[in-house]
Amino acid sequence: MNTLRKTVVSVLFLLAPMVAFTQPAHAQAPTIVGVWSGSFLEMSQCLSRAGNALRNAGFTDDVLKGDYSISATKGSYIGLVMCLSSNDVVTFTVAGPEGTYETARRFLLDVRNAF
Repeated sequence: MNTLRKTVVSVLFLLAPMVAFTQPAHAQAPTIVGVWSGSFLEMSQCLSRAGNALRNAGFTDDVLKGDYSISATKGSYIGLVMCLSSNDVVTFTVAGPEGTYETARRFLLDVRNAF
């Protein structure tokens, strides 16, 4: 459970800048979509595939590599892949501007399918 707690905190820290730098005049929440999948990959293999998946899906800017995750941006969207090898789980998350669910979902599927 401790690993899961650290993971949730990591996701919040990665998404916080997106929320913090939105224009206050509109006070709109970002669109966030996610999915998880089972995985029996070692951590290094998972992180390597995560980086490749993000890159192949077009998320090539502002790449951040952590101990358990990799994130990158594509225009006004941020993609995040988290490897929870101790739980045999990989999570995929994409966040973007409010009202862009279909685009965020398409980008999410692009990342997941490239993994």
